Amino acid sequence: MTSPRGWFIACILCLAVQTAQAQDRVTYLPDGAAKPITAIGDVVDFTGAELQLKGANSIQRIPAARVQQIETQYQPEHLQGRSLLEQGDTSAAITTLRKALEKEPRAWVDREILSLIVKADLRQQDLSGALRDFQSIITTDPESRAWGIAPLIWSPQVVSDSVRKDMQSWLEGNRRAEQLLAASILLLDPAQGEAAERRLMALTRDTHPILSAYSKAQLWRLDLTNRQVSDVSLERWRDLIERLPQELRPGPQYLLSRGHEVRGELQASAEEALWLPYVYAENELLAARALLDAGESLNRSGFTAESQTLYRELVARYPWSRDAALAKSRITGTQ
Repeated sequence: MTSPRGWFIACILCLAVQTAQAQDRVTYLPDGAAKPITAIGDVVDFTGAELQLKGANSIQRIPAARVQQIETQYQPEHLQGRSLLEQGDTSAAITTLRKALEKEPRAWVDREILSLIVKADLRQQDLSGALRDFQSIITTDPESRAWGIAPLIWSPQVVSDSVRKDMQSWLEGNRRAEQLLAASILLLDPAQGEAAERRLMALTRDTHPILSAYSKAQLWRLDLTNRQVSDVSLERWRDLIERLPQELRPGPQYLLSRGHEVRGELQASAEEALWLPYVYAENELLAARALLDAGESLNRSGFTAESQTLYRELVARYPWSRDAALAKSRITGTQ
């Protein structure tokens, strides 16, 4: 039988172990420093604006852009779901990640899990699910670091009537982030396109830097549709992209590549497109599409061998994508 003193010591040791396990390690670059440092504590929250780290006596606020790495403990289902997604088992990944979401008590980790689910939704061409899950992210973090994988329309995409109907209510609502998502989806809609364009024009003046920049970039799609892309346009587009954080560049970068394509500048189009799979690869759908487009541009320019290499890479890296099926047909010569 354990003595009262032994029970007390055991409890203290157990508490110490739990406390040690709960400690997070955050590596970040302090303002004006040449090398990063690591701080230890409990991450209270991590948004697109800042990370809050609770220490022994206070809460330290670290700008999100300066955070380089977080070491923390994750639910087993979180790790398993991420692994399943990497292996290409998308359905199982979604099921496992939703279980992790039920167990995870930390809001900032919930958003990380949701960002993985959004990627999985998009893999399955579930635009409605992606919009719903992304909405859950931006409800608590409007400046989310996940905007780079948001279900916005950058490349050609089929939109169901039910999604269009849902987006009409979002467009008319008062939540600006939802307005951007809705305007993106409805921009080329025959019935709602003009209202969507007006909403994007208004959002270009928004004080929220992501909403403003992405609204400007979404309007580029009209220039592409009208095939009116000037040298000044391309210079302005490139300037906006260079001012964006890297994780937010995939969509605008893709449109830049299409700008060169409509001008008949095929090699330049391929060069700009290849930034996505090799540098801005977090947005998988766009990275896959960019590989296909780059292959097409190079093939039309007479670089057949190079285009075949890109088609094979697309099939190998993104076998689940619609673009992989098109790439296979290009490799086999059936189209």
